[in-house]
This record gives sequence, structure tokens and C-alpha cells, in this order.
Amino acid sequence: MPLSIKKPAYDIVHTTGRKIDSEKFLFACRGSFNAELTDNILFLTENNLLEIDTPKVAKKVYYLMVEGLQNITRHQYQENHGSPFHGALFIINRKEQAYSITYGNWVNKDVKDRLKESLSSIVAKEPAELKEY
Repeated sequence: MPLSIKKPAYDIVHTTGRKIDSEKFLFACRGSFNAELTDNILFLTENNLLEIDTPKVAKKVYYLMVEGLQNITRHQYQENHGSPFHGALFIINRKEQAYSITYGNWVNKDVKDRLKESLSSIVAKEPAELKEY
């Protein structure tokens, strides 16, 4: 029986696959993330960043990678019922004038609903309210 994949997941995979031809992918990984894997990703991509960009830009991109990888490692969905979407996703690629870094965690429905509520609350706040929050 074929696995049912929801359209948004399909769109992410399809769009990313098409971008491989037109953009320079530095690294892509999907699955369970841990500290060792995160360290390896950072080690493997650090030199690539320095080769294709200025040290100042490379340092900023590296910092964003560290923060994002820590977040997906800390907050990844832990239950595994044989789903192919277990764990997280990390992709970094270099476009003509910018980097694109994609992070993602698969979450169950109750977590999704809580996240949507929190994000809606944050988006609705005025800048002063957001600063106080």
C-alpha cells in the first residue's frame, strides 16, 4: 500500500528537488539529529562557507546554522511509529546573492495547534507589545 503524503510535504520535497539543479547545495540532511551529527554538519560546511564567501558573511551564516541546528536537535519530535518523516530537516544552499537555510521539525497535531496559537498571538502584537512580551 503506498504511503499517503500530504501535499505540503510533497511540495517541499518537489520544490527542493528542482532547486538542486539551479542552486549550489552545501548540505542537506533529514532524520534524527543529535549533537554529534550537528557537529559533523558544522565541520563539513564551515570550510565550504569560507571558500565561497568573505569571512564576515561566512561567520554570520555559520552562526545561523549553529542556532538553527541546536533548535531542531532540542525540539525534534521524539516518538517514532515508523513514519518516514521522523526527526528533522536541514538544508543550506547558496543562491546567486544570498544563502537559503531551511530547518524543520515534524510535530504531532497537538504540538502543531499550540505552535499555531503561539505564533498567531506573537504576530498580532504591536512592536512595543512584542518587545515587552
